[in-house]
Amino acid sequence: MPLAGPRFLVLDKPPGPTSHDCVDIVRAVVGDRRVGHTGTLDPFASGVLLLGLGPATRLISFLEDDHKVYRCGLRLGRATTTGDTEGETRAEAPVPPLDVAKVRAALEGMCGQRSQTTPLYSAVKVNGRRLYELARAGVEVEAPVRSVRIDAVELIALSGDLIDLRLTCGKGTYARAFGEELAERLGTVGHLEALRREATGGATLAHAVDLPRLAHLVAAEPPPTGADGEVDWRAVLRSPRGVPRLPWLPRAEIDALLSDVLRSPTAVLDGLPALQLLPAQVERLLRSGVLPGPEVAPLPAAPPDHGRFLACVGDEVVALGEERAGLRRALRVLPGAAPA
Repeated sequence: MPLAGPRFLVLDKPPGPTSHDCVDIVRAVVGDRRVGHTGTLDPFASGVLLLGLGPATRLISFLEDDHKVYRCGLRLGRATTTGDTEGETRAEAPVPPLDVAKVRAALEGMCGQRSQTTPLYSAVKVNGRRLYELARAGVEVEAPVRSVRIDAVELIALSGDLIDLRLTCGKGTYARAFGEELAERLGTVGHLEALRREATGGATLAHAVDLPRLAHLVAAEPPPTGADGEVDWRAVLRSPRGVPRLPWLPRAEIDALLSDVLRSPTAVLDGLPALQLLPAQVERLLRSGVLPGPEVAPLPAAPPDHGRFLACVGDEVVALGEERAGLRRALRVLPGAAPA
């Protein structure tokens, strides 16, 4: 039986599986098909993948995720078709002598609102088809140029032809394209050797659960380990085709254990004021979608510029509301979220 109430899972995605692979794994773990992510991570990338579960999927489009933090490893001297380790070599160039001062000088002027050419291997659609589909089919198209926002770039380390950076940016920014531009400014070419998302919106690695931990959570026996001593999470969560996965605990036991790793909407949307509703107000909301007006139930704090707030019963969110010019409306109602 699926878990009751809207919940989120902050997953620490490993390199390798796609974001959709991770969605499928979590669907099985939580026993609910209603799982959606708030922003794709490339297969080679790792880090924060925020997943909405059950009724929380109705909140995904309203999440404030216009703030992302990436740890980037930029390898100079070789450019690839994808801008990362997944692609084939498309160009090579010598790497000039570099020091920290030269890299910092190249980074100057790269912050702020700026134009960025979308990578050909990306999920952006052109004429109804995704760019990566067109690229794989050999169809030549002009990649769209978009306005993106770079908030900050921190040079963490320079070791030979490898540059370690922390990139803080807005939604829609491609770290791969940023790395290629930086390499060009340094007089060479490059590609991302590593990419790790450390934060998206209010979700960070500090809140994240990795796949080995999920494997421990559901496995009916201790999961096997590989030669490196790491838990073989695939044997438990996603075994190869034709190979039966290892047995899981009963559904009720898994659901009880999940309570330690799942996060409520109030935790994920902690920047929004929470309006506590009375039983009669909840009944009216669930029946007709009407929220009590500000004259009846004032908010405990002013909402952000977009006017959004949470309507709650205790710690459970039953609706996402919006207040503008003294008027309220329910943007999303979550039936079944309120405790009986």
